Amino acid sequence: MSAKPREKPSRCGRGSPRVSASDVPCPDDMIGALASLALPDAPPDSRPVGWSPSALWERLADRHGIQGFVFHWPTWPRRLVRISAQILHSDADYGRLGDALETELAAERAR
Repeated sequence: MSAKPREKPSRCGRGSPRVSASDVPCPDDMIGALASLALPDAPPDSRPVGWSPSALWERLADRHGIQGFVFHWPTWPRRLVRISAQILHSDADYGRLGDALETELAAERAR
């Protein structure tokens, strides 16, 4: 007997209170289990030397216990966050990520 597939998280992507239609960079049928979403540019004082994790990536892990992948693309200061929608993640997990990103991005703006 196979388990019933979990529905897509209701607070992730289009229809989320945090995401407007203009923030979603592609049509719904192009959204899969792995997505990269644009973040505001990195602050000027956060330029990495060589390859190193994004400062935001490190803060998400150290301060919030979140294993998110934040990387510069195509080059610094542009950056993306990559999320993986897997069965082990819940709506609450995506909410925690959203809250942590809001907190850390606000702290960057306040510097």
